[in-house]
Amino acid sequence: MNLVKYNKYDHSRSNHDTLAIPPHEGMAREIKSKPNIIQSTIQDQEWAADYWVHPVVAGLDESELEASPPQPYALYLDAAPYTKDESFLGFFVYHLLTGVRHLCIILRKSELCQCGCRGWCTLFGVFQFLNWCFLAMARKVFPSCRHDNTSWSPLDRYWENFAGKAMTFRAILLKIKGDWAEFAHSLGFPSWATNLFPCLFCKCTRDTMYNFLNISMAELPWDEHEPEEYEEACQTCEIEIIIPNKEAIVKIREHLEFDKRQDGFAGRALMKDVPHFGLLVGDRLEPSPQLPDIGLFDKISLFPTIVLFWRTTLESISKHRNPLFNAETGVNPFRTLAIDPLHDIHLGVLARFVVHCLWVFLLADIFDICLPSEEERLIMGVQAMRASLFDHYAEFREECKNVGQKCNVSELGTLTLGMLGKKNEKKMRAKAGQTKDLMRYVMKMLEKHQDKLRDFHGEELFIAGKALWDILQIMATNGRVLPHRALQELLR
Repeated sequence: MNLVKYNKYDHSRSNHDTLAIPPHEGMAREIKSKPNIIQSTIQDQEWAADYWVHPVVAGLDESELEASPPQPYALYLDAAPYTKDESFLGFFVYHLLTGVRHLCIILRKSELCQCGCRGWCTLFGVFQFLNWCFLAMARKVFPSCRHDNTSWSPLDRYWENFAGKAMTFRAILLKIKGDWAEFAHSLGFPSWATNLFPCLFCKCTRDTMYNFLNISMAELPWDEHEPEEYEEACQTCEIEIIIPNKEAIVKIREHLEFDKRQDGFAGRALMKDVPHFGLLVGDRLEPSPQLPDIGLFDKISLFPTIVLFWRTTLESISKHRNPLFNAETGVNPFRTLAIDPLHDIHLGVLARFVVHCLWVFLLADIFDICLPSEEERLIMGVQAMRASLFDHYAEFREECKNVGQKCNVSELGTLTLGMLGKKNEKKMRAKAGQTKDLMRYVMKMLEKHQDKLRDFHGEELFIAGKALWDILQIMATNGRVLPHRALQELLR
């Protein structure tokens, strides 16, 4: 598919062919190899309630539900580094019954559009493509044209042969998973730093989001977002303009600029009002099915045509309309977005707590290095900590062996001062599984060296760590949908 990207060699905004694997093809190969995924298997799953109320499932005949229920799958997106200075953003779909992942698209972060849109010009094309695939699986019919509604090209003969034919399965997108950063940046939502809309799921503000006084098992102190609110928020900001002729393009074009300011309008926006079309300063030209590339606005030659502007001054719970969220596929942000424990806990609060404690151990000199220079104490201290950590790993493996348990330990290969960040900028450089096993070590050391940690809030750290470890154990023993008993334990 053809995407708008940034070319780092000449610093241009240009179109590039990008390889992509349609999700319905990977799903079709998997289902063909495992045809015995049946309704009873779905009923056994913890997310079964979300499956049965899904709009696509709820709208099917009983006969199809009994004979061939829709296959449930999830979309996962995440960024990861592959060199010191470069990272990629990957999009995967995976079957919720088998867990088998299918890679769809990989984008270099450095190639995302840099016209001021913060990558949206590139990501719009990706989400348009994914929605095209998800629609095909929801309809159980192969697409009849390309994802951008253009006719098949000579290179598309393979897909053209299937155009309009029935698929052997129907499938529904049940979950979208990723970390909060990708939800905010890639999916087009406000970040947690905004004052009025810091949460994706409820109506708290930045001032009230940490007020936990009135939280109970029955209710939250904040109202939850309703599914229809996303559509309302988008419609509030969208302005469709009919362009009758070339003169209208010239009149609008003279006030359009690519706004790259950090606190600017995030894209190609108007710097002056255009009263004739009812457009105001800050109204941003948006990618749309009629104009996927806003850079081609100047070259429109067919009239009349419709272009889409976005009133940034009215933004609320959405920064853009994302093509993924579609009534026909049943995909809605407040019903489909799923919190990912890997990012939110293991690479989030758990990693922060662990690295803070490791720095406390070094600064409190619990290993009795006793050197006059802090720099020397830190260098020698982390070496002693590494030896202590590896002894802990060996002891834990031995404990598991003695009780006949399988020892699932994700060990660090080494431990250096650089892996802990800086004294005033602590950052744990470890994987999610390694962070969890580091937590065992941290709790052991907090309990063992309380006498040396009095001046570093050692008792408070141990209490906080115990509560965090209890949360991990509750989640590990209760699955995805927590029973009331487990929720009550979390609230205590």
